[in-house]
Amino acid sequence: MELTSINDDPIGVLSNIYDDEYPHPVFDPKKICFRRYRNYNHLKYNDRKSIKENVRTVFEDFEMYLPGQGDEWHGLLGTFDPEVNPLREHDFVITSCVTKNDHLWPVPYVYNNYHFVKTHLINRGKKIARPTDRPFFADVLLGTKKPHRELFFQLMQQNNMLEANIINFFGTYKSEFLNSVNDPQQLVIDRIQTENNNGTSKLLNGHFTSQHISEQIMENSWYSVVAESIFNNDCFFVTEKTAKPMMAGRPFIMLGGKHYLKNLRGLGFKTFDPVIDESYDNIDGPQERVKRAFASFQSLITQDPVKVYSKLKDVIEHNQRIMYDRKKLTQRATRFLDSLHTKYAYTP
Repeated sequence: MELTSINDDPIGVLSNIYDDEYPHPVFDPKKICFRRYRNYNHLKYNDRKSIKENVRTVFEDFEMYLPGQGDEWHGLLGTFDPEVNPLREHDFVITSCVTKNDHLWPVPYVYNNYHFVKTHLINRGKKIARPTDRPFFADVLLGTKKPHRELFFQLMQQNNMLEANIINFFGTYKSEFLNSVNDPQQLVIDRIQTENNNGTSKLLNGHFTSQHISEQIMENSWYSVVAESIFNNDCFFVTEKTAKPMMAGRPFIMLGGKHYLKNLRGLGFKTFDPVIDESYDNIDGPQERVKRAFASFQSLITQDPVKVYSKLKDVIEHNQRIMYDRKKLTQRATRFLDSLHTKYAYTP
């Protein structure tokens, strides 16, 4: 275990892949190092000032990123110009995003969901009860304003569904119930909104506030509406917003890009069709996709939630098994790094 300190890994890339409770590979710091691809605010690439030119780097990225385009959401250009981008032809990338542009990565890369791993680490000790009497239908934690979230909220409002759900749509609507929730993450989120700073990436106990599961919200509602960060058909980027209901053992309606659910199944998870109509996942147009997702949401209300949970028992337990298993969550990156270790292992 003491040997792991030899790794040139100042921000803990390897700790996001391997369980620190067990020995993991030790890499020769004269040959390979581990760094974050961009800064913590996502707005600029990290530089190579601390990296020797003959040392290969494994860069970990944890936000949406389309090779060749960058992250337009955060204003990060997609250039591979070495004057701007730290990536060199002998490097490697661990990405949290799957896109239509992945073939444009100029170096070997692997997918590893940073946000799923962090959600696992933060919440694996929580015990979430499953009462058979819950006062609210769903949690609809929309967060900051984005078109797909605004449309879903408008549809809820038009159909008089606000009071039946736990809703937090920053600057627009907040359910009274949330004023009684006194867990640490809700207090941080309340403070963020009071200060008109809508970023739930504020840290709580060293992790993003948004990655913490609220037991009170989960135990007082049956379902979740997952309003993912990205609604782009060209980019599959799932975050803690999806991880939390799966870890808590509950079904959800997805507000994401086309084939989000299909791609989630491609990662080994299961979704909820035919108990929940998921045909919205195949719709190309963003507005129509939200409307169809809302129709599925409305249809779900007509079903007895206890019976729904019974029908979906195997699906829910399957997803929980993955979310509680660090090795399953990181298996792609583990294989990738293990193969690198055969070339760049530390030898005393």
